[in-house]
Amino acid sequence: MRFLNAQKAWHRRIMLCGARSVSVGHRLSGNGRRSGSSGWISQGGVRLLLFLILVLTGILLPGCITLGIGKITEPTVRLTWHEKSTRCAILIRDLDVKVEILEPDRLPYSPDANGAIFIGTRMPLNETLEAIRFARYYYLGVRYVALSDYVHPETDYYEYEMRIGASTNEALCLGLTPWTEADFNRLETIQSQEELRALIESRYEPDNQLCAQ
Repeated sequence: MRFLNAQKAWHRRIMLCGARSVSVGHRLSGNGRRSGSSGWISQGGVRLLLFLILVLTGILLPGCITLGIGKITEPTVRLTWHEKSTRCAILIRDLDVKVEILEPDRLPYSPDANGAIFIGTRMPLNETLEAIRFARYYYLGVRYVALSDYVHPETDYYEYEMRIGASTNEALCLGLTPWTEADFNRLETIQSQEELRALIESRYEPDNQLCAQ
């Protein structure tokens, strides 16, 4: 009898606990809106994290460039990779300018395909002239030169960047005409940013642009 009474008492406890669980469940479901609200806050945090990841991985880079996010704020020379780009980087680094060698592209470097130099409008004059001189030793196909405000008129993101070994196709698309040896020799007489700009712009032919800027 004692065993049966104990068993009945145990069943009553189980049923009571079950009833309490149901009651708690109703209270929780009644607060579903509040719970959903705090869940939305968590989702907002996740969305912000996802946005930052997309920016860092470059998926949202074009839009961020327009906004100036991650903009370079010190003179930087970026070299297209090829077997002698490291030698060019060493010489430019001696000018106390930051140098980066870009990752190899899926298309191999060639003098004909990588014959452009794009210069940021706020690159220092002397370092720019020296970098062009070094580039001609190691990037033998260089013959197109443009300023960043012509290549990217919609943004000042590239104003501190000098790009050596840029795409020849892009240069042709922009309507640039190739420099002659006389043009390069004129660099030795340049004394100001204004003179450099005048020389570079003399080789622009915007009427011959093949692509929209």
